[in-house]
Amino acid sequence: MKKPKVIVCPSPLFLKTLPIKGSIVVVIDILRASTSMCVALGNGASEIVPLESIDECLSYREKGYLIAGERDGKMVEGFDMGNSPFSFMGEHIQNAKIAMTTTNGTKCIHASKKAYQVIIGAFVNMTQVVNYLTEQQRDVILLAAGWKDKMNLEDTAFGGAVAIELEKNGFIPTEDSTRIAMTLYDAMLKDKRYFIKNATQYEQIIGLNIVEDVKYCLRKDLHNVLPIYYKGKLIDALKCSVEKNF
Repeated sequence: MKKPKVIVCPSPLFLKTLPIKGSIVVVIDILRASTSMCVALGNGASEIVPLESIDECLSYREKGYLIAGERDGKMVEGFDMGNSPFSFMGEHIQNAKIAMTTTNGTKCIHASKKAYQVIIGAFVNMTQVVNYLTEQQRDVILLAAGWKDKMNLEDTAFGGAVAIELEKNGFIPTEDSTRIAMTLYDAMLKDKRYFIKNATQYEQIIGLNIVEDVKYCLRKDLHNVLPIYYKGKLIDALKCSVEKNF
């Protein structure tokens, strides 16, 4: 039996060069979209509709949705929530329908629509991501959302972490970007603070006062969820029966 492959795509710009059809794409936006999506579903949200534009997201308020969004890391004025994982905790999230737009993460979801399936990955649901991909035995593309099409440390490192686990489960890492990501994650394990403090976004993190968000986003397996993009929305695949999504 042919072994499945795993590729880390370090920027959305490279996605068009990869064999997306037939693959499962894992959208990764650790700080903070993919983490917050996991938190929302983990706290009882029924669905999340990822959208590319602010205006489109605003239109969902009339449909009874909570609207969440950020641009350049800041909450969109007039929205119910921004992009902090702490915004997606509490009674207001129970059974809520959420429309969400972000600078990087939601755009990557739409860019991946031609994949066999699209799921959401973060450190907070890492084990569920690895388990699901192992069960599916399909080629995997780990898509790092980065920052405005530029590579970043945290998304690439998470891709490397998942690739390491999948290699243990029989997947074949391909592309140099995958080995680079795997090496990066190994290095980060030795001194995570060094890498975060030397990241391009560190000054932005300090300026936005989201240090606690960052700490939360780097913790593993806080939420037993697997967000999957199905019929235009994200739902928890662990709670719902879904067919393949073309």
